[in-house]
Amino acid sequence: MIKVPLNVLAFAKDTTPYEMFVDYYRHFQSINGGKKYDFQTLNSKGQPLSFSEKEVQMNEALRKEVARISGVSFDPAIAVEQWAMNPMVSWALFSIVSAMIDMVLPDSLIDSIGLYTDIRNGGWGDSFSFDIKPRDLFVVSKGGRAQKSSEVHKQFETTVTVVPEPHQLTVQVALYKVLAGKQTCPLQ
Repeated sequence: MIKVPLNVLAFAKDTTPYEMFVDYYRHFQSINGGKKYDFQTLNSKGQPLSFSEKEVQMNEALRKEVARISGVSFDPAIAVEQWAMNPMVSWALFSIVSAMIDMVLPDSLIDSIGLYTDIRNGGWGDSFSFDIKPRDLFVVSKGGRAQKSSEVHKQFETTVTVVPEPHQLTVQVALYKVLAGKQTCPLQ
C-alpha cells in the first residue's frame, strides 16, 4: 500500500497520478536499482504491463494533472514546448514534480543512508532534538617521538538540536524536452 504524505493530500484532489509515480519509481528501481519493490505488473485488462507502457501512462497522467492544476488545457495541435512556456503550466509542473519527489524521497533516503542515520520527517518550522551517545571505546590521540602522553579527548553524551534549512534540488535535464519525447529521461 502506498502512503501519501499529508502535504501531497492537501495539494492534490486526486492522488492517482502521484501513486502512479510511486509505482513507476518502484518498477524502475526493481529493474535498475538492485532493491526489489512490489509494483503493479498487470494493467486494468489483466494483461502484463511493461515499463515502457507505464512511462506512456505516467506522461499522460502528468499532462492531465498539469492541465488540471494550471487551468490551461493541452492542445495536441500545438507543440508541447509552446504549451510548457505558459507561466501557469510551468508553475503547475514544478509544483507537481515537487509533490512527486516528496512521495519517493523517504524511500530513496532510507534505502541509501538509512542504515547509519536517524531520519525524521517534519513540517515547516519544526526543529529536531537528537540524543548523541559517545561512539568511542578508547581515546585516540596523535603522539610523537619522545612524547610520553598526549592530549586526552573525551566525548560525553549530549543532546543536539537541529533547525532545518531549505535546500534546492537540481536536475540536469530539460523536462519539457523529456515530456515532448525529444530527450530521454535520465531514469532510463
